[in-house]
Amino acid sequence: MRPDEQCDRLLLSSWGLPAAVLERYRRHGVSSMFPWQAQCLSLGRVLQGHNLVYSAPTSAGKTLVAELLMLKRVLETRRKALFILPFVSLAKEKMTYLQSVFSEAGVCVEGYMGGRAAPGGFSSLDVAVCTIEKANSLLNRLIEEDSMDLLGVVVVDELHMVGDSGRGYLLELLLTKIRYIALKHNTNNSSLSEGIQIVGMSATLPNLSLLAGWLDAELYQTDYRPVPLKQRLKVGNSIYDSSLSLVRTFQPLTTVKGDEDHILSLCYETVSEGHSVLLFCPSKSWCEKLSDSIARAFYNLRHTGGQVVSGSALQAVALDQGGVVDVLAQLRRTPAGLDPVLQRTVPWGVAFHHAGLTFDERDVLEGAFRGGVVRVLAATSTLSSGVNLPARRVIIRTPTFNGRLLDPLTYRQMAGRAGRMGVDTEGESVLVCKEAERQKGVCLLQGSLQPISSCLVKREGEGLTTSMLRAILEIIVGGVASSPQDVRLYASCTLLAAGARSDTTGGATGGGVREGAIEACVEWLIENEFISIQREDNPCVYNPCVYNSCVYNPCVYNSCVYNSCVYNSCVYNPCVYNPCVYNPCVCILQITPVFVSSTVFITPVFAEWTTIDWYQFWCLWEGLGSSNKRVAELVGVQESFLARSVSGKLIAKTDRQRRQMAIHKRFFTTLVLQDLVNEVPLGTVATKYNCSRGQLQSLQQSASTYAGMVTVFCRRLGWHSLELLLSQYQTRLSFGVQRELVDLVRVSLLSATRARTLYDQGLATVAQLARAKVTEVEKALRKAVPFKSSRRAMDETEGEAAERRSLRCVWVSGGRALTEHEAAIEIVSEARLLLQQDLALLGVTWDPATLPTETRPNNDHDNDSPETQRDRSKSWRDKEMRLNEKKEMEDGGRNVVEQKESPHLPSGGTSDQCFWGDSKEGRTGHGREISCTGM
Repeated sequence: MRPDEQCDRLLLSSWGLPAAVLERYRRHGVSSMFPWQAQCLSLGRVLQGHNLVYSAPTSAGKTLVAELLMLKRVLETRRKALFILPFVSLAKEKMTYLQSVFSEAGVCVEGYMGGRAAPGGFSSLDVAVCTIEKANSLLNRLIEEDSMDLLGVVVVDELHMVGDSGRGYLLELLLTKIRYIALKHNTNNSSLSEGIQIVGMSATLPNLSLLAGWLDAELYQTDYRPVPLKQRLKVGNSIYDSSLSLVRTFQPLTTVKGDEDHILSLCYETVSEGHSVLLFCPSKSWCEKLSDSIARAFYNLRHTGGQVVSGSALQAVALDQGGVVDVLAQLRRTPAGLDPVLQRTVPWGVAFHHAGLTFDERDVLEGAFRGGVVRVLAATSTLSSGVNLPARRVIIRTPTFNGRLLDPLTYRQMAGRAGRMGVDTEGESVLVCKEAERQKGVCLLQGSLQPISSCLVKREGEGLTTSMLRAILEIIVGGVASSPQDVRLYASCTLLAAGARSDTTGGATGGGVREGAIEACVEWLIENEFISIQREDNPCVYNPCVYNSCVYNPCVYNSCVYNSCVYNSCVYNPCVYNPCVYNPCVCILQITPVFVSSTVFITPVFAEWTTIDWYQFWCLWEGLGSSNKRVAELVGVQESFLARSVSGKLIAKTDRQRRQMAIHKRFFTTLVLQDLVNEVPLGTVATKYNCSRGQLQSLQQSASTYAGMVTVFCRRLGWHSLELLLSQYQTRLSFGVQRELVDLVRVSLLSATRARTLYDQGLATVAQLARAKVTEVEKALRKAVPFKSSRRAMDETEGEAAERRSLRCVWVSGGRALTEHEAAIEIVSEARLLLQQDLALLGVTWDPATLPTETRPNNDHDNDSPETQRDRSKSWRDKEMRLNEKKEMEDGGRNVVEQKESPHLPSGGTSDQCFWGDSKEGRTGHGREISCTGM
């Protein structure tokens, strides 16, 4: 290829992309690609649909390759794409980005993560951005409905997660099902365009070829990094490079008591040059304490006029004061309010980030760090594989996290955050070690990554594992395989089998272990009545048992297999048939996630609540009403058990004790959830139960998903009364609202607080919002924030007063800020679209334009730029198109309760179409939908 042709090949415009997509990429600063990206795209038959596995360092532009292949596949085949990421935060970030890039080309991008699902169901979108669990559930749904031909491409980010001990098996099962279906239908021998293309991005691994061989994929590897990374090891005052050569002797610019490792000086050195620092700490408390001490030092620099070190004065850190005010205002308006530590640190450009913060708090701080308002961010290791937050310098506080040496992959992910493309010319990571930790630091700097392996078996010779049991049961229940031959073929498509085949020294032994594991699984499933054998035909056929296949239908449970606690506590619990079933505590108990079980075949739904203050539990018990105590006793809570726990005389050693412990933890969690759905403020609940706000939000989301699972479980067994009782709690748990607000929180801008304010002002339903004037909604929204006089204060100018009166007070996810008037316009507009959809479901055609002129929203955006007006118009056109589509209500689509006759509705109405009276159950509006199938 001639040099000029090679240069042309690097331009995005030479790859046949739609002009609208090219323009969007240009706005994001991408108009050309790196040579390695062009080489990767040109590899073999990748552009024709062949599978691809590739690896590149962090910040090398890995996702651009996958985005182009995915877009090409969607536009050419008119089939759908799955983009799979390991974490909710990553999935949300990627969904927002892809929506901004692909929307103008008519490609609809939606997300399945956390409590979110596509408003129009899977059939209404082109690209579904999912977490691993949601993607597996979607795939199971497509298999069950024999609709795999709808899927054209599956993109997997962080493919090396297949070796993760916690969730790797699920990713392996997902990809195994795709490979098995392709093999069974012999699509590999037909046109590549007819099959499902798999594109996997991975970290550099020593046996990456194993993954490529398993997926029958082209393999591409590169070490290219656009921003060079310098890895440093700091021991005492000496700083070494990756070859252990001394780079310099570090001279601390300032000294602070307790800062023997000079963390403050390392931060100040970078921040004073206008750059940012990312600090990784082992624990949440360490993050908070370190950020507090750094902020205090920056404060001292400002108020002491600087310090003189080695003849030069240290200047105070320059900060964006206007940005700081905005960030603090956003944090104050989050559900949890402004954290006391953040209140002290953010004004000095310092913050912390960990799972103890709410989703909104993390979102605000991430935006502040990207925008340069927060210059030093102390975070736990989870951020290393979370959202993209690059910094000029990354400081890893210690080589030991949670009492263990850092995993080499985690270390590289942390270090890889150093260097922002387009901002920094280089990135630097500093691993801080004490003299006794020198060798540990050397191991991390010079060590190699561990080879990847299957998680379906834990060690050689162990066949009966939860992962393997689920793998076999899932394909039988889903109808993918029904005979011993099918099961063996399926097993041959796993990474486990690929690893055994690649082991030339012990291939036969590996195959024997695999076959023995399959037989053991089938025998266990038959013995426990999950499947049965039909021997009328030859060969025999595996059939799922009616009850247990419903318990474990893969579309119902995506994270827990057969659960004895569901069987005993939710279905046949005596309180279900007791008059006290109408106590709300009973309903919440049924959908409270389970912690542990002695059954081998279990994956805990929620395991983050590790410790309970038993004295606090005892105090709560003493204050419980008689009806709630009766519920507790019915499910096995014992006062004597609590008393022994408070005295510290209880240690759960036996299965019975562990079972009792699980029951009491579950009831304690039920009390937490009961406060949340009764709209007790998040901060108050966190203080009352001695837990973090982030922990509460995670519990809310887990319980909301679990509520959907149990609701579908009841529906499939025909227990409609119990289903009706439990169905409302999915939305209530997700948003922390009482029943009367379920309808209002369908509007995406309405949090629990804003929805309550509107309800108290007489705007109780979406229909009333749709009929309301913008000025009425604006007036109600002003009551949701602290009062501030509109009059000019004595110490401000008229211009400052006018700016304060127009201050944007409504903060939404992503850092977008609106005035009350702008928010009122969006709320009324979305309410009208929702009402239009509700009426369409009833067979009524209604045009919002028929409302009187004075009640229609005013256009307050005439001064916006043409680009902004076009984006807003396109956004609402897309929303109206999706909302007006009359879709069949299904578990994986609308995720609402099946239609049933209700005495509260007029003839022809259904309980999930009610828009004028009671709140809607099990469904929310655009961008706020809650999946009740666990997708």
